[in-house]
Amino acid sequence: MAAKKETEKNIEEVTTEQEEVMTENTVTYKVLKNKNFVGFVHPDTRRLVTANDKGEFIVKKSDTKAIAILNNAVDLHEI
Repeated sequence: MAAKKETEKNIEEVTTEQEEVMTENTVTYKVLKNKNFVGFVHPDTRRLVTANDKGEFIVKKSDTKAIAILNNAVDLHEI
């Protein structure tokens, strides 16, 4: 029983660490209220980049082309 609790605690710690690393390496943009910017086609991959259900775009800091597009979008602001 104690081993199960310890395992659950370790899983929670690893998950928290992964979330921290993920947030450190990403940039988040949020769609402004009453605006409808839903996505764009990435210039390199030609894939559609869309906002999540919260109206947020989360991109890697190393993706300079996507960040440039999001910076120039009028309906977004960086969080």
